[in-house]
Amino acid sequence: MRRTCSWLTKKALLINKATPTESTNPLTKPSSIDASSLHVVSLPIGNLKDFSLRAMEVLSKVECIVSTNREATKLLLSLVKIEHSGRLIHYRKDGNAQIVDLLKSGRSVALVTTSGTPCVGDDGVELVREMLSSGVRVTSVPGPSSPVAALSISGLGVPDGSFYFGG
Repeated sequence: MRRTCSWLTKKALLINKATPTESTNPLTKPSSIDASSLHVVSLPIGNLKDFSLRAMEVLSKVECIVSTNREATKLLLSLVKIEHSGRLIHYRKDGNAQIVDLLKSGRSVALVTTSGTPCVGDDGVELVREMLSSGVRVTSVPGPSSPVAALSISGLGVPDGSFYFGG
C-alpha cells in the first residue's frame, strides 16, 4: 500500500506541474461574466463565510442586480465590499419586460434573494420563465446544493419550497 501511495503522489505531482497552455486553461484562468445572461446567484444563509468566490465575482462584475429585497442586498454587498450603487433593481413580478430589454441589449444581470437560492421557496421563477421564453440565457451560480441550483433555472418553480429529489 505504501508503494502505491508513493506512486500516486509522484503521478499527482507530474500532473499538477504548470504547463505552457495553463494560461488558456479555463480551470486555471479567471472566468468572465456572460453578457446578455441572467445569472441566478445563490447567497449564504446565516454565515458570510459561505459566500462562494464565484458568487462574489459575478455580483461584483454584472451591470445590474435584481433583488427581492434591496435593503438586505445593499447590506450584504456592503459587508463583502461589493459596489452596489446604481446597480440594484427591485424585483417585481410584473417588471420582467424591462429586464428582458436590458439583457437583449447586451447587459449582464444577476438575480438574488435575501439568502439562499432564488426561485426555490422565494420569488424569481416568473422572471426565469420569462427569460427562457424570450430566448435569454439563464445560468446558475450554485450554492452547496446542485439539485437546487438546477431547479432554480429550470423554470419549473416551487414557490412553497417543496420538491422531491430521489437521487
